[in-house]
Amino acid sequence: MKRRVAGVLMACAGLAACGPASRAGGGAANVASTLTTTPVAAQAPPVAAPAPAPPTVSPAQLAALNNQYSDAVLKPPYIGLFPAALTGDKTNLASFTGRLQTVVPIELQGGFYFGTGCASHDCGFPGNNTAYAIDARTGAAAVVIMITHWSAAPAGPPSGSPPAPPPTTFQVFGAQPNSLPPPLAAWAAQNGMTASNVRAVQPS
Repeated sequence: MKRRVAGVLMACAGLAACGPASRAGGGAANVASTLTTTPVAAQAPPVAAPAPAPPTVSPAQLAALNNQYSDAVLKPPYIGLFPAALTGDKTNLASFTGRLQTVVPIELQGGFYFGTGCASHDCGFPGNNTAYAIDARTGAAAVVIMITHWSAAPAGPPSGSPPAPPPTTFQVFGAQPNSLPPPLAAWAAQNGMTASNVRAVQPS
């Protein structure tokens, strides 16, 4: 009996108050009822860590792109403007940088900083070229990479016929093929991009 009373007194000491009933014969049951009906504070769900903020490029830095050579975007802070599907994949990034070996000045066209380039000794059509457009207001960048598959070129044509061009495919980053910025869409169409030879590359 002493153990039960001691247990009840200890339980009372842990509560805000114990009424007279807890010291009477039914005290232990009363304490048990109090303990089982006391609400427990709900645990707050864990808060996910915030996503890293996109790199910030000031309007003055964007404006500084005008008339620079098109490989200027390969350096910080501009490289951070390009889609993760491009810069976060070694193969895709090498494909892009390898086509900015022969470069021309960047131009501001229709609110976009537009740049083009090609692999050394592999320019023109067919060729291994790239182009990009960076929104002058937001800094959002879209890229088209043109890939000429020289190893898959058709066999020599009959005598007197012009040679058939090798197959060409296109990769699009940062946009859908049917919603490219106007200067980029015009470049892609001029270089032979169609719905059947283009693929939009998404982050893996």
